[in-house]
Amino acid sequence: MEKKCEVCGRVYKRETCPYCKRLERFIRFGQYKVLNKLPKRLRDDVKQLKQPPMDSVHNYYLYGSVSTGKTVFAGQVFFDRHKESYMDNVPFAAEFVVVPELLLKLRASFQDNMEKHLIDYYSQLDLLILDDLGVDKCSDWVKQTLYLILNRRYENKLQTIITSNLSLNMLAKWFGDERLSRRIQQTYKIRKHTKVYQ
Repeated sequence: MEKKCEVCGRVYKRETCPYCKRLERFIRFGQYKVLNKLPKRLRDDVKQLKQPPMDSVHNYYLYGSVSTGKTVFAGQVFFDRHKESYMDNVPFAAEFVVVPELLLKLRASFQDNMEKHLIDYYSQLDLLILDDLGVDKCSDWVKQTLYLILNRRYENKLQTIITSNLSLNMLAKWFGDERLSRRIQQTYKIRKHTKVYQ
C-alpha cells in the first residue's frame, strides 16, 4: 500500500520513507564530500543554503562585478545537483573549476600527452562550473580549447554554468568573435548580478 510522506511529500511503499532516510544520510555524511569539492571560500555560504536556487538544471551565464554572489549561486547549484542525485541514487559527475586553473592544468598536461584526455573529461561531465571566465589573456589556444569543451557540452546537452566579470558584449571582444557569446545567448539563462553579496 502506497503512503505519502508528511516530510518530503514523496510516495513510498515501505514501512518508512526511504527518501527521508537517504536525506538524513546525505546530511550526516554525503554533504561534506560535496562541500570539499568546492573552494574553501564558498563552503560556509553553501552549507548555510536554506533552499536550492530555482531552475537548478539550466545552463547559466552569471556576470557582474566582484562580490555580487555569482560564484555562491554556482556553488549552490553544484551542491543541490549532488544532493538530488544522492536522493535519487543516480550517478553524477561534476566539477567546479576556476578557468585560469583549468587552463594551467591543460597546459601542464602537454608534456604527458594528457591534454586530449582532460578535454574529454571536462567535456563529458554531467555538470561543469567554469568560474572567472575572461580573466586570462585569450590566445588562440585558449579560444580553441574553451570553445571545444563548451561546444561539445552544448552538442551533448550537458549542464554548464559560467561566471564572469564580462557582459556578453565584452566576452565577444575578449574572445575575438561572437561564436561563444552567441552560443551562450541561445542556450543559457543570462543573469547579471549587481547587488553586493554579504
